[in-house]
Order: sequence, then structure tokens, then C-alpha cells
Amino acid sequence: MGGRAVVVGGGIGGLAAGIGLRAAGWEVTVRERSAALPHTGTGLGIWPGAMRALDALGVGDEVRRRGSRQAGGSIRRPDGSRIATIDVERLERRHGEPVHLVTRPVLLAVLAGALPGPALRLGAPVTGPGSLRDAYDLVVGADGINSVVRAQMYGQRYPLRYAGAVAWRGVVDLDLAEGGETWGRGRKFGLTPAGPGRTNWYAAVRLPEGTRRRPTTAPSCAASSVTGTRRCRGCSTRSRRTASCGTRSTTSRRCRRTWPAGRHCSATPRTR
Repeated sequence: MGGRAVVVGGGIGGLAAGIGLRAAGWEVTVRERSAALPHTGTGLGIWPGAMRALDALGVGDEVRRRGSRQAGGSIRRPDGSRIATIDVERLERRHGEPVHLVTRPVLLAVLAGALPGPALRLGAPVTGPGSLRDAYDLVVGADGINSVVRAQMYGQRYPLRYAGAVAWRGVVDLDLAEGGETWGRGRKFGLTPAGPGRTNWYAAVRLPEGTRRRPTTAPSCAASSVTGTRRCRGCSTRSRRTASCGTRSTTSRRCRRTWPAGRHCSATPRTR
């Protein structure tokens, strides 16, 4: 089996599809609109099942080498009380593989390195797949949520559907021994180590469709409940003192109901 295939989109899914198709005997071209692979990005937890998939693509060992083992973590309520603990040692005993942490740029670089040079075309956007269908036996759309391939192939039959939540994420200069999440009512905040001196943070909130807004407060107390203990002045919630999100609170703090399940200090973040 084989033929000529083009994969539109050079993200994780597109590169993985290109590697798999080549292994199955296809002549593959992966087209990515960006002129270069990214140098920054959040960290990813590669769980045992995902690592087995990377092994099948022949890149698992390189991901292990360039990543790090994930430490344990906790899921907590906004008041800091624990809901559950992530027992990574038990997970490793059960599956024979730990959870590995690797940044998105590193994973993309590893996947791209498994393709021969001519197979990956950077800076090669596709405005419509019509001409591609004439030149290739197989067209794979891996070009994200605003996929040109999907729109051209299927029109409005398969539109995007809003999942009900808006999320923000970022990377900060912060050492974090272990990560975790804080769950509120319709709210979530998480921290994940991304390597020495780097930590990922992410926040999600349920919002009506079409609403776009940035968080109005720094979720310092809600975030810090992931990792340890402090009583916020003027707040009714106990949480733990950390330099959460790589920011530090101003000396004067005031309370706002930023998370429905409890009251938290809010302060304007300042970069360290």
C-alpha cells in the first residue's frame, strides 16, 4: 500500500501522521504555514499510553531522553483542601512507565527530526486543498480548529462547537517541585513543572459563547493552594504561600469572589 500523501499542518498531530504514513509506505509531504518550528510553548504530560504511541513512531526513547519524570501532584478545592492525589509511583507500577514531562517545542523538534528534510515544508501555507487532491492520492487535514481542509471538504456540515469554557495559559520563570490543579465551580487553575526554573500555568472558566475576556485578578491564592499554607489577609480562605504563577502580590491586598467556592486575595501581578 502507498502512494503520494500530503499532510496539511505541522503540529503534533500532523508530524505524527506524516511519520506513520511514511512507515506504512507512503511518500509524504507535511506542509506547515509557519516559517520555523516554535521555540517557546507549554509543557505536556506524556502518559504511558501516549508514550507507547510515540514508541510505535520510533521517537519514544528520544522523548524520554529529552524530557523528565513527572512528580506527584494534587487536585484541590479553592480552600486548599485535597480532593485527590496523583500517585505517579502507583501508575508506573501498573503500566511499567512513568509520566514524562516534555515541552511542546521539544516534542515538535523530535517529531520533525524523524522526517527526512524534503518531507517537511515550513512556510508553505495551504489556502485550499482543491489543487492538492489532484496532485496527491491522500490529503490529511491537521491544520487546527480553523482548518482550511475541513472547511473546503465539508463546508458547514461539521462546524466547530463551543465546549462552554475559555482558557488561558502561559509559562513563567518558577521552580515547582510538583504540580496540580485547583477546581472551583466552573473554574479551574493548574500548575505543571516544565523543566528547571520553568512552570506552566493554565486557567479555565465557563463563559457564554462569544464571550472573550481576560482574568480580572491574579489567581494567586487559588493557584497557591496547589502547593502550600498561608492565610490571605482579609480573606476567609487558607492557602499555601508560594510565588505562584511566577508573580508576587503587592503589599496591599483586597478580596474578591474570583472563585465561586471561596474568597481569595487578588493582587496585580508583577514579574519577578
